[in-house]
Amino acid sequence: MSASRAHAGRGCVVVAVLASGATALGKHNLLSALIARRIAETLGNALAYPPNPYAPAGDPIEKTGHMRFAGTISVSHETLAAVSRDVAVSALAVGFTHVVMMGDHGETQGVIREVAAAMDAEWRPKGGRVFFIPVYEEGEDRMRAILTALDVPTNRTTPIDDASEMMALGSDNRWVRPDQLADDIAAVASADLGNQFIDGKVEVAVRRIRELVQ
Repeated sequence: MSASRAHAGRGCVVVAVLASGATALGKHNLLSALIARRIAETLGNALAYPPNPYAPAGDPIEKTGHMRFAGTISVSHETLAAVSRDVAVSALAVGFTHVVMMGDHGETQGVIREVAAAMDAEWRPKGGRVFFIPVYEEGEDRMRAILTALDVPTNRTTPIDDASEMMALGSDNRWVRPDQLADDIAAVASADLGNQFIDGKVEVAVRRIRELVQ
């Protein structure tokens, strides 16, 4: 019996599927794995699938978006959609009744939202549901509210968010070099802030899933 079928048989009806993004550092991949696991643990009846590490990140030939930076990996919107759909079908086919799609990268949001809507229409008559939860967007809103209260300029919220979340992932600074941060970022970024941002995403996802899965 597969691990998925075994979990489904024990009442584990929700699959959390996150799309992240690929850079040399792997910030989104590391965060997605942590967030998905914490969501599943909090729900108690869910299984976190391994995050998809690849996402649209710009044109590799034209060097647009994040493809301006060495170490970034980009896939097309069509590729992300196809992989997301196949992963969801794999979960539904072994007995999971609810698949929840989320993303920790801005470029994934529209794609997986459309995939989830199309798959929900296809599988609902068969007893399966597929949902998209804007955990990235709502989590970002929470992050900006916290930083705005600290008088952080709007154009500095993202780098402070990035640095803080990576600090939260490793207390030994394995993912961040504090001495290499710009002074205004180093003055605000902290593991405590990073944990607040991560907690916010988990809380958003858990609340939304509980509302959807009755």
